[in-house]
Amino acid sequence: MASINTIKRKTGTVYQIVATLPAGKDHNGKYRYERYTTVMENKTAATNAKLRVEAVIDNLKIIGKDITPDNIRLVMGFVSLHEELLLGKVFEALQPREPEAGPHEGGSTFGEYGLNGYQVWRIANEVARDQKNRARQVKWWIAALGKDTRMDEVPQSTITRELNRYAAGKALSGPNRGKKRSLQSRDRLLACISSIFGAAVDDGILGASKNPTLGLKARAKSRGNSERIGQFLGADERDALLAAARKSKWERMYLNILIALRTGGRQGEISWLRWEDIDFSNREIEFVVTKSNRRRKIKVGGDVIEELLKFRQKSGLIFPGVRSSEKPFAYRNHWEKALKDAGIKCRYHDLRHTAASIIVNGGIKIHTAKRILGHSTIKVTEIYLHDADDSDDDFAALMEAQVKKL
Repeated sequence: MASINTIKRKTGTVYQIVATLPAGKDHNGKYRYERYTTVMENKTAATNAKLRVEAVIDNLKIIGKDITPDNIRLVMGFVSLHEELLLGKVFEALQPREPEAGPHEGGSTFGEYGLNGYQVWRIANEVARDQKNRARQVKWWIAALGKDTRMDEVPQSTITRELNRYAAGKALSGPNRGKKRSLQSRDRLLACISSIFGAAVDDGILGASKNPTLGLKARAKSRGNSERIGQFLGADERDALLAAARKSKWERMYLNILIALRTGGRQGEISWLRWEDIDFSNREIEFVVTKSNRRRKIKVGGDVIEELLKFRQKSGLIFPGVRSSEKPFAYRNHWEKALKDAGIKCRYHDLRHTAASIIVNGGIKIHTAKRILGHSTIKVTEIYLHDADDSDDDFAALMEAQVKKL
C-alpha cells in the first residue's frame, strides 16, 4: 500500500509518499514490485494523496482485478485523483484513457462488460460516485446472471426473479443471502442493473429496444422529504444525547457529536478532521476530506473551541484510531451506547440533517446555507426548508410580529 515519511530539510519539512506497486511480470509470469515515491510540502495534501492511492488499490481488489498499470488507469477516475497526487513513475499509467469502441451489438458478455466497459462508461460520464457499493452490486449481478451470459440474452424475467429472491432472503450469492432485505435495498440493485444496461445502450452494445430493464419500477413507496432525508432531533433530544455523550467511555464522543450538531458536517468529514484544519484564532473548522472534494470553512462557537482545546495537538487526526493514529477512531459502540443512554433512536447522519434544518430555517440565506453544508445544488438545500417542528401558532406569531412592524 502507501506510507508517508516525514523529512526535515533546512528549507522546511516535506512529506514523502512511498507506494509499492507492480512494475510488470518476470520470466516466470509473476509480478515484480517496485517502490514509487513523490514529495509534497503540505502534510494534509500528502495524507489525502496516500488515501486516494490506497482507494485505487482497494477498488481494484473489490472488482477482482490485478493491480496493474492498465487496471489502475481504469479505476483512477473513481477517486478523483488529481495530477499532483499521482506517484512519480506511474504518472503516465494513471492517466485516464478515452473509452474504447465497444464490440458489435450484443456480443459482449455480462461479466466482461460489467467489470470493464461499464466502469469506463461511468468515468466518461462522470457518474462514478459511491464506487465501492456499486462495485459490490456489479459483482452480485455477475454472480446472479452469469459472467459468460451475453448482454442480449438476459431476459427481464430473470432480473425480476433475482430481485425478488434477494428481497426474500433467497439469493444464491452475496453477503446477505438468507436475510430478508428492504424494498429500498432491492431498488438499489435495480438501479445498478438499469444503469449497466443503460450504459450498454449508450455504448452501442445493445439496441434501446433490447434493454431488459425497461418497464421495471422501484417498489419502495415514495416518502415525504423529512423521512427521506432523515430524522430531526428536537432540543430535548439534542440535550439528552449530548449529556449521554459526556458520560461516554470514549472521552471525545461529546466533542464529535458537538461538532456534528454545530457544523452539519458529514460523518466522514468529521472523522478525518486534523488539528491542522482548526483555526483557533478565527474560530474556524475547515473540512478537507469532503464528499465533493471541495474544501469548506465553517465558523463555530466558543463552546466548540473550548472543547477542542481540551485535546489540542500540533498535528494529526482529532479523532485518531487506537491501532493507527492515521486512521479515524471506530466509535460505533460508543455511539450506540450514547443513544441508548439518551433514550433515542437515530442515525449519525440525522445530526447533519438536524443541523441543516436549523441552519436553513434559522434565517441564514439559502446560498450561504448551501456553502456551509457543502451541497451540490440549491435544490438539495431547499429540501430542509420548514423541516423543523414549526407549528401554525409559530407562523401566526411570526406574521403578527411582522405586521406590527409596518
